[in-house]
Amino acid sequence: MMGEFVTFYCPRCWKEIPEGAKVCPHCQASLEGIGDEKFFDKLIDALRHPVSSQATFAAQTLGWLGNWRAVEPLLETLGRTRDPEAQEAVIRSLGNLGDARAISALEGILEDEKMFLTLRIAAVEALAQIGNEQALAVLHRTASRDDRAVARAARDVLNAIKSK
Repeated sequence: MMGEFVTFYCPRCWKEIPEGAKVCPHCQASLEGIGDEKFFDKLIDALRHPVSSQATFAAQTLGWLGNWRAVEPLLETLGRTRDPEAQEAVIRSLGNLGDARAISALEGILEDEKMFLTLRIAAVEALAQIGNEQALAVLHRTASRDDRAVARAARDVLNAIKSK
């Protein structure tokens, strides 16, 4: 009955599977005990979900949870996905996590003029959230760039940090 309204996916390869399957018919992963996985691990797996809204939700939730173990999977997702909504969720989550390991990737986004402006602004905000010396140095360099909108955003967050 439930299978009529719900689509089931393998949590390893994310292909559609029949309800109640014990083994994924696509990747042969065992589905026994899959419901016992911890929520955090399911979110990490969901970063690879083929439906971008699911990966976006997973990235947002990982940022809200604040678990440092999410940093590496989020960075991997940022390097892999081309979906701007998922990219923004990852960038904002990396900012929420405040981990210095994200600085290099965020700086790369700032330097890539082909990136959407919204992603570059999100990277500025994420660097401000990280707020360590290295992140602030990136923001200072960004504030003096020719890219007016991104430079202005960097100046705005630097001014906000100074006024605290």
